[in-house]
Amino acid sequence: MKKKAIPIIFVVIGGLFAVSFTTTAISVGEDNSTSPQAFSLAAQTTDILTGSVARREVDYFLIENVEPGLMSLSVTWGNSYDIDCYICTTASYYDYLARGYTTNNPETCSYTITTPGSYYIAIHMYSFWASSTAYTATVTYYTGSVPEEDTTPPTVSITNPTSGETVQNSISISASASDTESGIDYLECEIAGNNLPIDSSSPYSWTFDTTTLADGAYTINVKAHDVAGNFATDSVTVNVLNTQTSNEIFSGIPVSGNLGAQYDTFMYYINVGDGATSMETILTCGSADFDVYGRLGAEPTTSTYDWRGYTYGGEEVTFANPGVGTWYIMVRSYSGTGDYQLTVTIEEPEPNNPAAENIAVFFWASDAGAQWVIDEYWGILQGEGYSKIYNFRDTSNFASDFALVDTYVGPEDTVFFYLFGHGNNNGVDSYTAFAPSSSIVYSSAFRNMMDGLDTTRKAFLIESCHSGGFPEDFEASPYLAMSTSDQDHNSYAVGALPNEGVFSDAFFDHVDAGYNAVESFYYARQVVFDGAGGVDTYMQYPLISDYSDYIWFD
Repeated sequence: MKKKAIPIIFVVIGGLFAVSFTTTAISVGEDNSTSPQAFSLAAQTTDILTGSVARREVDYFLIENVEPGLMSLSVTWGNSYDIDCYICTTASYYDYLARGYTTNNPETCSYTITTPGSYYIAIHMYSFWASSTAYTATVTYYTGSVPEEDTTPPTVSITNPTSGETVQNSISISASASDTESGIDYLECEIAGNNLPIDSSSPYSWTFDTTTLADGAYTINVKAHDVAGNFATDSVTVNVLNTQTSNEIFSGIPVSGNLGAQYDTFMYYINVGDGATSMETILTCGSADFDVYGRLGAEPTTSTYDWRGYTYGGEEVTFANPGVGTWYIMVRSYSGTGDYQLTVTIEEPEPNNPAAENIAVFFWASDAGAQWVIDEYWGILQGEGYSKIYNFRDTSNFASDFALVDTYVGPEDTVFFYLFGHGNNNGVDSYTAFAPSSSIVYSSAFRNMMDGLDTTRKAFLIESCHSGGFPEDFEASPYLAMSTSDQDHNSYAVGALPNEGVFSDAFFDHVDAGYNAVESFYYARQVVFDGAGGVDTYMQYPLISDYSDYIWFD
């Protein structure tokens, strides 16, 4: 009977995890060997592998006599846990050639084998609290030379930039390619006669300096070659625009100019922020007949625009809800010549900024915390007199969402931030990612944002692994800054994620019992110390930097 062994590897990455537990390795079949099962499949090119994994377990399968060509792997299972798959050179998934590590089911990966030999398949239960889960893995590979009958070309697609896009300075070119028979060998990229270095490994990408070209339209060509010698191409056309041909204008401030001949044009641009409700454009031009055109993100033409004014004489155009970004405004002589005056006014909503308001701001990741956790903490803060909440779940742009809070905060307000995500440090800063969107905030950047907040009463608690750099960056400053761990240790949850952090649970419970924030910090710190039982692996070492004159939650 075929047999397999299931060695266990416990992995901690920089996020928030529940407290670990012991798992025993098991084997199935007639042989209890702990070495990976060897499959000698002769002329077969596809095999079905089955087994079960739980709680960070890993199954390894040894595939022998693999010849050059595409090796692909797909694994399926019947629940919502997260299983990853790997093609490896050793019986360690750290030595992977390819991996599938998304949250997809099935999970897939592939790699073009160039060296004959033996390779390992690894099936890894990523979910930390998973129970035993059966899976089926399908592995396809070559046990002989690449079939001579492979005459099918690969597929290739340029993924960046898009056709018609306006580009400038240094650009990134990327492409995807696949081949179901012999596998992808390499990709070539060419623009305006410039052949860029070949790329033989996915993801395929190149960089190119467009300032070496004159402004104009250019075609980017990417050719994919498979191992059997077949090829396919994809092309996109981009507009290179490095020469500044427009002048910046500002809301409500008129600018003047002159068009000296029929069909002459002049270009302006204006930056529009988030939340703008209208763009009003007024063009006066005496007895001439001038028109005006507007377009977001690129210069308009008489045939490509988002709005235009083209009545007789001057123009007055109001465009509702303009998008965020750079708007280009073109003034054009339809007939006549002479001077003109242009005024573009952007209307934005008035900020709602009541005096002396207590504001709670929650930034949290849905694969760490849950809405019921935020609701519980918000209820406790309401009992402390907080009346306004900002709830940013899985933020895709932390700086932008923070700026929204900054817009509404006044000098008399009190603001408390709660950050709940997956963290690590880079040797200088701590940082937290609000997965799955993966918007990252670094401790030094967060300090700069907090410094710009227009109030003197500001505090935060961050529940995240390796988060000690946050309070360290706020030392000797008029803040209350608290983290659930230092820079070298993880934070832990009270149960399977998403859930409450152990520290946050104790902290907010103590606030709810009538204690202030500093008292609640030291209470929660003792709770996590006691829970670690003296084992350094599970110690969190919360940190506090308290230089605030304000007593929080008193």
